[in-house]
Amino acid sequence: MSVPFGRNGILGQPLDVLGIRLPFTTAAVVVAQVFVAGPLCVRTARIGFAAIG
Repeated sequence: MSVPFGRNGILGQPLDVLGIRLPFTTAAVVVAQVFVAGPLCVRTARIGFAAIG
Protein backbone atom coordinates (compact mmCIF):
# COMPACT_ATOMS: atom_id res chain seq x y z
CA MET A 1 0.00 0.00 0.00
CA SER A 2 1.37 3.40 -0.95
CA VAL A 3 0.90 6.51 1.13
CA PRO A 4 -0.25 9.36 -1.18
CA PHE A 5 2.03 12.03 0.35
CA GLY A 6 4.92 9.68 1.21
CA ARG A 7 8.29 9.93 -0.48
CA ASN A 8 7.30 7.36 -3.11
CA GLY A 9 3.58 8.11 -3.14
CA ILE A 10 1.34 9.37 -5.92
CA LEU A 11 1.58 12.99 -4.75
CA GLY A 12 4.92 12.74 -2.96
CA GLN A 13 7.09 12.42 -6.06
CA PRO A 14 5.60 15.38 -7.97
CA LEU A 15 5.83 17.53 -4.84
CA ASP A 16 9.46 16.45 -4.39
CA VAL A 17 10.23 17.60 -7.95
CA LEU A 18 8.87 21.03 -6.99
CA GLY A 19 11.05 21.06 -3.89
CA ILE A 20 8.20 20.45 -1.45
CA ARG A 21 8.92 17.73 1.11
CA LEU A 22 5.84 16.98 3.21
CA PRO A 23 6.61 13.81 5.21
CA PHE A 24 7.53 14.32 8.87
CA THR A 25 6.84 18.06 8.88
CA THR A 26 4.42 20.33 10.72
CA ALA A 27 2.50 20.77 7.47
CA ALA A 28 1.99 17.00 7.32
CA VAL A 29 0.44 17.07 10.79
CA VAL A 30 -1.93 19.86 9.70
CA VAL A 31 -2.96 17.92 6.56
CA ALA A 32 -3.63 14.80 8.65
CA GLN A 33 -5.69 16.73 11.20
CA VAL A 34 -7.81 18.38 8.49
CA PHE A 35 -8.37 14.97 6.89
CA VAL A 36 -9.52 13.45 10.18
CA ALA A 37 -11.49 16.40 11.61
CA GLY A 38 -13.05 17.65 8.35
CA PRO A 39 -15.99 15.23 8.27
CA LEU A 40 -16.77 15.90 11.93
CA CYS A 41 -16.86 19.64 11.31
CA VAL A 42 -19.06 19.27 8.24
CA ARG A 43 -21.48 17.00 10.12
CA THR A 44 -21.76 19.47 12.99
CA ALA A 45 -22.30 22.39 10.60
CA ARG A 46 -25.05 20.51 8.73
CA ILE A 47 -26.88 19.75 11.97
CA GLY A 48 -26.55 23.37 13.09
CA PHE A 49 -27.81 24.82 9.81
CA ALA A 50 -30.71 22.33 9.74
CA ALA A 51 -31.81 23.57 13.16
CA ILE A 52 -32.12 27.19 11.99
CA GLY A 53 -35.28 26.64 10.01
